[in-house]
Amino acid sequence: KRKSRVTFGPGAASLILIVVILSMSVLGMLALMNARNDNKLSDRSIELVPRVGNHVICIGRMPESKKKEDREALIDTYFKKKMNRLEKFYKYGLSEAGWNKYAYINLEFDNQIICKKRKKIN
Repeated sequence: KRKSRVTFGPGAASLILIVVILSMSVLGMLALMNARNDNKLSDRSIELVPRVGNHVICIGRMPESKKKEDREALIDTYFKKKMNRLEKFYKYGLSEAGWNKYAYINLEFDNQIICKKRKKIN
């Protein structure tokens, strides 16, 4: 029997590092959201400030339900969906455009990611 080997290209290590850092950033953002309440806006949407990169992420309003169990399940699904989209944007968008190109990333809507470019200082 021949054993197959998996080899990674030179960019794989940096991509793995980005995914690990992103995971740690998400955990840090969740801890920050639990500790502080100033990440909620007046329209009840939530902004996240990652430790990596110089931008703000808006994930929109959390889903609501009268039953606590239903609400927790809806929020869990909603948050996982948003973080999955953010991870893809980090991998395929920011890795090409640059980590500091955008000042604001809006994940509120399902079929689009809206970014505001950072203003250049002359």
